[in-house]
Amino acid sequence: MPTLTKIRRWSKFFLIIVAVAFIAGFLLGELWQILGRRGGRDMLEKGIVGKVGDKTITMQEYNNAFEYFSVKFRTENNVRDLSKQDMERITQQAWQYLIEEKTWSDVLKKSQIKITDPELIEIIQANPPQELRTREDLMTNGEFDLEKYQNYIFAPENRLQLTLYARELIDGLPREKFRIDVINAYRVTDNEVLNARSRENTSITLTYLFFGPKVLSQPYTPGEDEIKAYYEKNKDKYIEEQRYRVRYVFFPLTITSRDSMEVERQVNDIYQYARNEEFTTLIQEFSDTPTDTNARWYKIKDLDEYTRNALSALKDDSITPPFLTFHNWQIVKVDKQTRDSLLLRRISKTIQVTRETEFVLTDSINNFLSQAQSADFDTLSLAYGLFPREMPPWTEERISFPSLYNQYELKDFILSSKPKTISPAYKGRGGYYIFQLTAVEPKKLQPLEQVKSSIEWQLRREKEKELIADYAETVMQRVRAQTPLEQIILNDTLIELHNETYNNFRECRNRKGSQFAGAAYALDPGETYGVLVTDIGSYIIRCDDKRDNQFFDELIYRENRRTEVGNRIFQHAVKQPEVIDYRSADFF
Repeated sequence: MPTLTKIRRWSKFFLIIVAVAFIAGFLLGELWQILGRRGGRDMLEKGIVGKVGDKTITMQEYNNAFEYFSVKFRTENNVRDLSKQDMERITQQAWQYLIEEKTWSDVLKKSQIKITDPELIEIIQANPPQELRTREDLMTNGEFDLEKYQNYIFAPENRLQLTLYARELIDGLPREKFRIDVINAYRVTDNEVLNARSRENTSITLTYLFFGPKVLSQPYTPGEDEIKAYYEKNKDKYIEEQRYRVRYVFFPLTITSRDSMEVERQVNDIYQYARNEEFTTLIQEFSDTPTDTNARWYKIKDLDEYTRNALSALKDDSITPPFLTFHNWQIVKVDKQTRDSLLLRRISKTIQVTRETEFVLTDSINNFLSQAQSADFDTLSLAYGLFPREMPPWTEERISFPSLYNQYELKDFILSSKPKTISPAYKGRGGYYIFQLTAVEPKKLQPLEQVKSSIEWQLRREKEKELIADYAETVMQRVRAQTPLEQIILNDTLIELHNETYNNFRECRNRKGSQFAGAAYALDPGETYGVLVTDIGSYIIRCDDKRDNQFFDELIYRENRRTEVGNRIFQHAVKQPEVIDYRSADFF
C-alpha cells in the first residue's frame, strides 16, 4: 500500500509536469504573449496533424492549444486531475479552436484588424470577466467595485486567471470587430425601405378561386410507353452512386472495480494521516478540488443519502472514514453542526478509468484485430460478447459516423479498402470502434422496374398540374369577360371560393407561399391576377382592398435589414474550408 509520502511525491511530480507543460506551452513571455501559432512541417510523421483548406495544423500548435484549454478547464472547474472524459472534451475543444483560427487567419489579415496591447489592457480593466462580477470580495454594498477589481488584476496570484481571460479577448475581439465592420458597411437603400413599407405595412383583402385535383373528372394514369419514354430520357436521374456497406463492433471503455479499488486504496492511506495532518493541507495536496479548502454550511436534508449516512454519528471536529458516493470517494470533516445543518470540508477523489483498465481493453482489441484477419467477423464478435451493427449504405459524400472523434480516418479507410477488410480501432465517445467494409456496390443505373412507381407518380403530378391549369384558364376567359368570381362558382361546385385578409406580406407568404403572396401584393384594389400555377393547384386572385396600417418603423427596419444582410455576408466571408484530420486514436 502506498505511503502518504509517496502519494505526496506523486502529487508534486504531477503538478511539476503540469507547470512545465504550461510554461513551455504558452507562458514564456509577457502576460499577453501566449499560445504561439507558428511552425509545422508536411505530413503527420513530420509534425502535421491536419489541414484547414491550404493551411496546416502542426503538432506544436495542437499541443499548445491542448495545454491552454487544459489549464483553462482546471482553473474554471477547480479540479486537479482530468478524467478521460475531460481529456477527450478538451482535445475536441482544442481541435475546433485551431480550425477556427485557420479559418479566420486570412480574413483578419486582409481586413488588417488587430487588438493592440494598450487596447487589450484597457478592455480588461473596464470589463471584468463574468465569473468575477458576483464575487463577494469584489463587492461594496452589494455592488461590483471596480477599484477592488483593479487591485485584483495586478495581484500576482491572479495572473493565470487574467491570462486566460486575455486569451479569450485576443481571439474574440478581432472577429467581433470584423462582424461589426461588415454589418456597418451595408447601407439600406431608400427603394428597399419603400418596398418594405408597401409589403410589411400593408394589409390586403382578397377573393380567390382555387382549382385543386377535384376539378379533374378522374386521376391521370400514365401509360407504359409514357413511363418508358420518360425513363429513357431521364436516365441520369436514376444512376445510383457507388455504395459502401459497412458494419462495426464497439468496445466500451468503462470504469471497473479495479479502478474503484485503486482510488479506495489512496483515500484509505490518506485517512490514516487525516487526524494527525492539517485537513486543509490534505485537501490542497490530494483532493480533486485542491482550492476548495473553506468549510461550507450544508442543510442535512440536501445531502445525498451516502453522505448523510456517513455523517449521522459524527461530532464537531471529527472526520469520516472514506465512503463512496456515486463515482466519488470522500473523506469529510465536520467542523460544526446545528440541528439541521453541518459545516463541512472534504477530500474528494473521483473514480476514473486507470491506465491498467485501458491497457486491458487495448490488449483485447489487439487480440480481436489479429484474429479478425482470418476469422469470420460475426463469429469472432460474438465470441467477444459483441454484436455487429449494420450501417445504412453510404455514398462517398455521405460517409458519416458522429460518435467517432476523427471521421476523416474512417472515410479514408472505406474509400481505400477492399471488401471484407477490417479497420484499425478508432477512438470515439465511450470507447473504440472497429469497422468491416462488407461490400462495395458499383455505380449503376437503377432498372426501370425499381423506379417505375416514382416515375409514375412524377408523370401523374406534372400532368395533373397541367390539366388543372388548363381548367383554370378556361374559367379565366370568363373572368376576362367580366364574370364575377362569386358568380362562377354558382355553376361549378368543383371550384373553391375563398375570401381572406392578410395583415402584411410576411403573413400572406407564411400562410400561402411566396408565389401566392408575390402575385397578391402586386395587385391594386379591383385588379385580378390569373392563372397562378403552383404545385398544389392553380389560383385566380382578386384584390378587394389594400390599406396602410401605419405600423412601419423605418429606423427599426433599416437596422434589422442591415444586420440581416451583414450577417449573411459575414458568414460567407468566414465560411469554413475543407478540413482534413490526420489524428489517430492516440491523440484522444
